[in-house]
Parts: sequence; C-alpha cells; structure tokens
Amino acid sequence: MPPRSLSDSSRVSSGCSRSGPAANPPVICHGDLQPFNILVEDGRLSGGVDWSNVTIGDPALDVGTSLAIAATAPFAARPPLRPLIRATMRRLGRALLRADGRSRPPDPAALRYFRVYCCLRQLLWIGMRRAAGQPVAGAYGTREGVRNLIAHVAAIAGLTVDLPS
Repeated sequence: MPPRSLSDSSRVSSGCSRSGPAANPPVICHGDLQPFNILVEDGRLSGGVDWSNVTIGDPALDVGTSLAIAATAPFAARPPLRPLIRATMRRLGRALLRADGRSRPPDPAALRYFRVYCCLRQLLWIGMRRAAGQPVAGAYGTREGVRNLIAHVAAIAGLTVDLPS
C-alpha cells in the first residue's frame, strides 16, 4: 500500500533501499550531477561545484541522477528551444556514461532505479517543504517541475504519485 502522508515516507525510503539494484563497489557520488554543476575547460571536464548532496554509493547514482534531471528539469526557454536543450542534456548524460573508464557501464536496471530515486527524492523534498509551509525554490518548485517529475516516475516505474498542492 502506498504511503498516505509524508509521515509514511520512511517506509517508502526503506523499501527503496531494500529493493535497490545489485551493489557495485561504492564510489564518491556528487548526488546532483547536472550541467550547471560541471566545470569544463578546453572541452574537458575540469571539476564540479555544489557538493551539498555528496555521498558514497553506486556509480549509477550520478548517471541516473544526471539522466533524470535531463528528462525532467523545466527550462525558462521558448517552447521551440526546449527539445534542443533536452537533447543537449541527454547527450551530456551519455557522455558521462562513456567518460567513466574506470568501471563497467551501469546496468540499465540500476539506471532506471536511480532515475526514479532522484525524482522521488525531489518530490519528497518538495512535499516536506510544502507541509511545513516553507517556500519551494528552484526549477522543481514550479507546477511544470512537479508535473515532469511525476510523469517521469510513471513512465519509468509505472508508479502513480500524487503530491498535494
């Protein structure tokens, strides 16, 4: 049975951790790897910023997060430009897959898992802020952002998510 309130979220969280993909050797994961947090110099990755979500985990976490953000982040761009921006972000996600020469490519099931995990983590944060009467800033604080996250979870995992306003 799905949780009925944010107070039930710990049950969902523990269920996700028990049903996660087979573990790979842990690495340092950025936790919010997306184009605005990547530094590039002369066409090569030179660093990263905003390490507030850093964790030790499966390497697929960063790749799955990057792909989920590419698929869901709302853009303040004219509608005709949005598909081009999404295509560019997906290309960056695929480049990230190729760039990690130290390990084998992530299992597709692990990538799906972490894409859904990223979206649910963001929806939980939004729900907690709303429940506390706190403003929700950032791209996902918009109706479009929430719609995109919910649609992505439904498309990948077949889950129905409802986040009250």
